[in-house]
Amino acid sequence: MQILRLQSDKLHISDAGTARVRRNLKMPDTDLVQWCKETVQQADLIITQGKYCYVYRQGVVITVRLPAKTIITAHPLRGKVRPMQTTVIRCVESCARG
Repeated sequence: MQILRLQSDKLHISDAGTARVRRNLKMPDTDLVQWCKETVQQADLIITQGKYCYVYRQGVVITVRLPAKTIITAHPLRGKVRPMQTTVIRCVESCARG
């Protein structure tokens, strides 16, 4: 989303958000706002869902509330493998056949 990249200088974070991000990413001595601004500028993927924006970069996702440009949280991506149910597999196979 270009708007977030163009307005990354308006990003800010609350004290509670700072504590969450530091805890989740184990970044005790980092200027989090500056780090988030740089991450937004270099994002691999930015997805908008309603009033929230999810910024993906190098295994981390940052959640930003768009109207106020507030950094809500950030956390590492964790690959979770879940088994597919038989009905889902049948649906995928039938859609692939066409």
